[in-house]
Amino acid sequence: MITSSSTSSSWSFIGWMTMFDWANGQREVYSFQGDLNTYVLMSRPNPPLQLTANAGEFPHSACAYVWVVCSYISVVLLGVIGLVLVYSAWSGFHIDGRNLFRVNRVVGGCWVGRPFLCLRGLTAILVLSTSNVDFTSTGGGLSHFSFSRRPLWQTLVLAGEVSWITYVLNDILLPWTRPFSSQYSYLSSLLTWVSAIYIESASPYMAQATVSTNCSIVSFMRGLECTSGDIRIGSLQRTGVLLLIVGTSTVVSYVGVALASKLGAARHTYQVPPNVLLASTSEAFLAHPVNNFSSLDAAACVMSGILPYGNSLFDIKIWVTFQSKLIGPLTYCLLPASLDIRPLEPGEAKRRRRAFHTPTQPKSPFNIRTVGLLGLFYMVGAVGLSFIFLSISRTTLENDFVWVGFKQAEVQVFLSNWFNLNLQMASPTLNFQVNSGGYGDYATTNNSTKLNVLSSALYAIAIQDEVNTLANVVRGLRQMDSCLLPWIATAYCFADLGRVYEMAHSATRQVRCHQNQVSNGAVYLETVFGNAHWVPLNECWGAALDVGMFSSLRMTNDGATWVQSIQSNGRSESDEVQWWQRHNITRFTTQWQNYKHLGMTESFLVSNAIGLQYPLTLKKTKTSFHIPAATAFKMNWSFANDLTGVLMVNGSSILAGKSLLRQSATYAFVNSTMESAMVEQETLPSPLDPALTQFERDIGPFGVVDMARVACPQLLLDYYRTLYRTLLGKVSSGDDAIQSAFWTMYTYSMYSASPARWDTKRLWGGDIN
Repeated sequence: MITSSSTSSSWSFIGWMTMFDWANGQREVYSFQGDLNTYVLMSRPNPPLQLTANAGEFPHSACAYVWVVCSYISVVLLGVIGLVLVYSAWSGFHIDGRNLFRVNRVVGGCWVGRPFLCLRGLTAILVLSTSNVDFTSTGGGLSHFSFSRRPLWQTLVLAGEVSWITYVLNDILLPWTRPFSSQYSYLSSLLTWVSAIYIESASPYMAQATVSTNCSIVSFMRGLECTSGDIRIGSLQRTGVLLLIVGTSTVVSYVGVALASKLGAARHTYQVPPNVLLASTSEAFLAHPVNNFSSLDAAACVMSGILPYGNSLFDIKIWVTFQSKLIGPLTYCLLPASLDIRPLEPGEAKRRRRAFHTPTQPKSPFNIRTVGLLGLFYMVGAVGLSFIFLSISRTTLENDFVWVGFKQAEVQVFLSNWFNLNLQMASPTLNFQVNSGGYGDYATTNNSTKLNVLSSALYAIAIQDEVNTLANVVRGLRQMDSCLLPWIATAYCFADLGRVYEMAHSATRQVRCHQNQVSNGAVYLETVFGNAHWVPLNECWGAALDVGMFSSLRMTNDGATWVQSIQSNGRSESDEVQWWQRHNITRFTTQWQNYKHLGMTESFLVSNAIGLQYPLTLKKTKTSFHIPAATAFKMNWSFANDLTGVLMVNGSSILAGKSLLRQSATYAFVNSTMESAMVEQETLPSPLDPALTQFERDIGPFGVVDMARVACPQLLLDYYRTLYRTLLGKVSSGDDAIQSAFWTMYTYSMYSASPARWDTKRLWGGDIN
């Protein structure tokens, strides 16, 4: 321990160094409150723990399935287009080239299926709704996230893939959108594509982060479980906006086309009579000769899931072969799905005659070839873009976060260190952009990224005062093993919340209890044991509790009633909290101790574009006892040791058979002290060594010293955070002069600083062990 009242400039610098260590979690400050004096001391430095990031936490199962589905769709498109080319060549290219422009719609609906197409479109939306963040280590020695806009060609491809959902929606609505299906569907997909491009270009999503601590006490022995932040790499809101665009484009397009048709601005399209072999997608979108709506060429057959051979047609959708009339080179006449022919209304007959009207000027063979050639280029381009999309999404779909590059171990280490540092600063933050230079981190002295997660060894101790809300404490007490309740690090002042039965081991400490501890629930036996499970507790400590506490209490009616009340507490957790608050309990603050290591599990969340959250572990430790090495027992040796002492054979201990209540006639410390009992049980040496003797003279007798943790002031933490981020911002600014001045002094060196007058001394140590 070190303390100094010196104001010399040389020690002032060292003092600020200790303040720095306190702020970043490498030192603690304790208040030693004895019967004589109170001293506030700072601990020696505790180096951070070096942990290894658990790469096995990466979720990657869902993205693997999505990748397989997207690959399947691309392979199917490639295979079908290959068949289209083969059959087209077989027929001497006597095909309608216009149908090649419908390849995605028709092949997707007939060969792939709506669920897979919808999944592929959603994949594109997820990619567009995810921030394009890269993890970089700059030449200036700064590791940070950097945001980069997607290249325009990637945005065009991804926006086109979003149109798959439009295709699916158009397909589902076919029964209700006739006779405008063909016209409005192309307009809706175009609107979707243009809108997605505009949103991604004008306002690309940037990843955001929040630092906050949300902890619960699993139990006082198992420790804490905390969720301490959130990285939103994707935006659920952006996903919703893109889906809304798909739906809105469909509705607006249909309404526009329908209104235009009624006003005479849109050309009416004759609908092909239903056929048992054609899917609704083929009926709605395939082009037909104006003089024969029932004919289907080789390319259209293959696109519709029908493989022609001679006079036979094999339908892959229902796995059945049909005979059909061959009316041209691999061109078939498909009979309509009708059972009778009814006379037409005059108006319908007139409309059909107009629809069947053969143009007086036949189409130019050059125009037919041009349309067919352009359709061929479109078809090949559609397949090419499909595989380009796979290439773009391959890096994105390496994990379920949809986070490009997160497979690198450095990214998880950087995030873990970043959260550990910002959580140490204690103040929750609002949303901020993670690519800001002020939220980076220094690289190591050889300009490489840290490979270990650094965590304060004191963090679990420091966070107790943040998480020990009354509700958390009640829940933790009820969930823990009741046999371990006496090991909670506290020195009881009172048995009951009414403060009638006093328990402090010295009169002076009892005065301190009334002055400083009335609002602290940890100093009341009732708050702890009133939430115990008494069957296992009686098996472990029942006899000791009877001797040390209850036998004296049962001598009065009020005492017996109180004992009965804590052993049969039927209040709910919320009622228990209110019960404490009615007795002016506002906190539950335990004492510093070193006879057990507090367990803690802390994680942060990564949220993707569909709102799914995946936890990644920051810290995970288990509670463990190391009683033989404990030194805190010299200050206060815990209620468990009190109970052990009262059960000892008479003569072997001052506490044997005695009561722990100050009002009892058999009170253990009427004619002895707690320090005498500790010497008797060899917790204290006798005689005391010089260090312990000096401690006793300055602070007071051992066994009745309260050890309180002093939280780092928020003002100091804010100052530390401001300096840290300001310096990072300056270093990341790219100013050569700043970087040259900074990196020449940025080295990891260890110094043992001390005042010059100590140089001639040879005294080492100083620990009260």
